[in-house]
Amino acid sequence: CADFSGIKEQATEIKVSLSGQTESVRWPDASWSEELGGSQLSQLIQNALKDNPGIQLAATRITNARALQDQFAADRQISLTGNAESTYQRFTKNGMVPPPLAGSSESNNQATVNLSYELDFW
Repeated sequence: CADFSGIKEQATEIKVSLSGQTESVRWPDASWSEELGGSQLSQLIQNALKDNPGIQLAATRITNARALQDQFAADRQISLTGNAESTYQRFTKNGMVPPPLAGSSESNNQATVNLSYELDFW
């Protein structure tokens, strides 16, 4: 289906001697994009280089990704938490609270310790 007429090979063979000197080398010059694709390709390359994140930004993104990975890894560790609560209250004399608490003031104390570990089967 494709017509290959008019397509010419542009590559050149590089011959290297034992001394390391090349005999014929054709490297693209700075305007290779103009020759290959015109001004549209050159503009596209300039935009890509302009919008390309720098090394510093890429390093920051990698650091953020590692921090997120560490955060998720921390969820798979053993977790120990504690909580303590103390409430001082007056119980009503004529309500649903039975004697001996009815009409008295008492403190309600509670302490909890929680130990958790997430099992990851997958």
